[in-house]
Amino acid sequence: KHLSVGLPVMTRQRASAIIPGPDRWAVTYEAATRELDEADAIIATPPVPQILELLRSGATVLPADTTGRLTAMTYHKVIAIMAVLDRSPGLPEPGALQQPDDPVFTFVADNQAKGVSDQPAVTFHVSHELSEELYDADDGTVLARVESDLRAIIGSAAVTDVQVKRWRYAGPVTPLSERCIAVATEPGPLVLAGDGFGGSKVEGAFLSGLAAADHLLAQLG
Repeated sequence: KHLSVGLPVMTRQRASAIIPGPDRWAVTYEAATRELDEADAIIATPPVPQILELLRSGATVLPADTTGRLTAMTYHKVIAIMAVLDRSPGLPEPGALQQPDDPVFTFVADNQAKGVSDQPAVTFHVSHELSEELYDADDGTVLARVESDLRAIIGSAAVTDVQVKRWRYAGPVTPLSERCIAVATEPGPLVLAGDGFGGSKVEGAFLSGLAAADHLLAQLG
């Protein structure tokens, strides 16, 4: 919302291809109602496998060594569970648990304490190992497997609604060392960024975005 002030921002559209033209880039979309966009430059920040698919669909050819490095990147799968409760879960301040070595839940957050929910609700991130094991299982199987651990965390609160989400590309196993990578200069700069570059999680993604912006501004003058 902050970045969109004074700018036209489009959401809820799925890009299908990034295409190099004679003078500008073009981006096409799956929705028949959305015309293609043209641009002098592109910063692409989806997970790397999705970026590569967009480039392949648009017949964008990258240097062989760059393609090899990007293709080799792998991502963790993560299952997230959002439980709506009848009362506060009573998590310790500031309303979250970071437990990276826990075999079931590595992260737990009180959404009401975060200010993103007007009712008691908790988000649970299932560990990488267990997420990999349960990723293709149905929601009922996932919930049955983690139920006792979930209830141990929420205490006497009762679950009134629950949703299971699956993140195929939750985070890179090994981010690349660069904060961003410029993969093309014609028909204009094409820069890749995101949590796969220079460090994962929110901080890494933020710093990657800053680096991509700096590079683009330098290229465009």
